[in-house]
Amino acid sequence: MAFLYLLQHKNNLNSNFKRVIISNKNLLAIDTINLKPGEIVDGLFSDNNNLWLNERFSLIRIKENLAQNVISVENKSPLKNPIVNFYVRNDTVYYYQANSSIIGVINVKGSLITYFKFDFPIVYFIRTSASAFLFQEMNTKNSSGQIHYVNYGNGINLINDTLFSNETGSAIKYSGYWFSSPENSNFFFVPIYEENILCFDSSGKAKYKLRSMDFQNQDLKIIKEGNRFSLGPNARVLRRGGSASKNYLFISSDVFSKSQSKSDFRNNQTIDVYKISNGDYLYSFYLPNFKDKKASGFVISKNKKLYVLYSRAIIIYNFVNFLPNE
Repeated sequence: MAFLYLLQHKNNLNSNFKRVIISNKNLLAIDTINLKPGEIVDGLFSDNNNLWLNERFSLIRIKENLAQNVISVENKSPLKNPIVNFYVRNDTVYYYQANSSIIGVINVKGSLITYFKFDFPIVYFIRTSASAFLFQEMNTKNSSGQIHYVNYGNGINLINDTLFSNETGSAIKYSGYWFSSPENSNFFFVPIYEENILCFDSSGKAKYKLRSMDFQNQDLKIIKEGNRFSLGPNARVLRRGGSASKNYLFISSDVFSKSQSKSDFRNNQTIDVYKISNGDYLYSFYLPNFKDKKASGFVISKNKKLYVLYSRAIIIYNFVNFLPNE
């Protein structure tokens, strides 16, 4: 069963809310990683101050001195599909390949440690402990998806939340990003099209549901053509990922607020900052465009470096002492 979702820019979304924009004059670029022609990066991750890139059939580890090594996942599991998402913990890599039921586990040399196989395809996942995962299931009959918590010692538990129902196309409608706090104690799901950001603990228990300040009451339509599901033409991207650092949750937003100028919004990517403990909104800041392109992703490392992904480069910023009252 195939499914599609949209990630292109369309007309600006507008909301009747105000952002508190803090200055980014102290956000200093300290290095640049130029991407090769044709090089495609589908995701960033930071672990032990190393930056990791997803290049679909391989993962790139970039150390603090910018030395790189390539870790191929081809022929490491029964499938040869591209990597959809991955998670790294203490140099152990967990990765999921498209349209599969398998999470592979490899070390930094690319040697297969093990792999976890499920009885159904999954969409996204995040590791919460050595043998436990939160993941979104893919129902191949109607492209619906629900969040599950699985501990290989205790079995699988469904996260009971109407956000992830069995309705047709819900796996597409609630597509999103998974990431964790640096301490590995909070795990977040940030939807691309919907407003509810979810926070879980390491046991799979939902801590809170945050209705983001940039929410839009979108009437998302699911279109079926043969065995393919997609979102209707009116779907608009709200968010392009997030990251967490210490007490802060950072969400990339594509929604224009009435307190922003159109020029500032057009020439920057807006990042909204929330308090991790309760989800309260604090303020926002800008990531500047690079060669007229907006940032498509970002991650913050433990040593307070901000890695920002653009179409042709990754810009590294010094994030130390950037936030007010930190």
